[in-house]
Amino acid sequence: MSRLPTPLPAFVINVEQETARLASTQAAFAAYRQFVLERVPGVVLPSLPGAALIRLVGRPETAMGRLGCFLGHVGAWERIAAFGTGWGLVVEDDIQLFDPERLFDLDLPADAELIWVNGRMIPPRHTSTGESLSVYPARQLAALRIAWPPKLRGQGADGYLLSSAGARKILTQVASHGFPGHVDSALWRMTIPFDAMEEALAGVTAELPRGKDPRRFPRHWWGVVSGYYLSSPVVGLNRTHSRMSVRRRLDTKPEAATPVGMHPSLAPEPRGPEAFPPSRNAP
Repeated sequence: MSRLPTPLPAFVINVEQETARLASTQAAFAAYRQFVLERVPGVVLPSLPGAALIRLVGRPETAMGRLGCFLGHVGAWERIAAFGTGWGLVVEDDIQLFDPERLFDLDLPADAELIWVNGRMIPPRHTSTGESLSVYPARQLAALRIAWPPKLRGQGADGYLLSSAGARKILTQVASHGFPGHVDSALWRMTIPFDAMEEALAGVTAELPRGKDPRRFPRHWWGVVSGYYLSSPVVGLNRTHSRMSVRRRLDTKPEAATPVGMHPSLAPEPRGPEAFPPSRNAP
């Protein structure tokens, strides 16, 4: 086990026009000396020809914003990869923080390369703040997301820890295979092994809507890095600046009766907790 270094580099993705968002994020981090915040310029592509957008990500009428956001994250990955070893925190500029100093007491699994720290990637039944943190394997999210209410199933890349080794793997992936749509869902797939998604969908009897089966993405997009997620978020959406209309509740306490080493949200699963091995870092 190891712990995060202090100070920890934190990268906020921000386009030049969004000065209020940047100021809000800077103010949020100012209270925590454990972080060194750096702005990563968001990429705006108003003049890129439609043919180039089609080649890069698909439909030009919807691709410009997606690609610009994706490339902003790529800029953060390149900075983290350049460390050689170490970790960085990546956030978008419409976030708020929930006791982020808790991250520095976290025991990192030896194989961890990306750790989701944001509320949109943490099961909604266990999103209370102020408690000590544990981590769970991201493969559990495959089944959990299917069980969540539809409005909470969307992925979010507004907050995650990334190691230098993980950043290099992800950069190699996008250099070889391009930019598959939204960075949120692309990163989510890269932390979920394909077999975990197949296992999660094995019990789904209803026909999935057209275009909604996650297995439509090639296997090389799955399980690129060793992913984990926190037991409680340290990053959430800031409703003042966020364009998101759905927000996760942050005051829900986990149920007490949960098997040791198992995330509380897994307890009601019909197949039982034995379907998912506990994290080596679980209490």
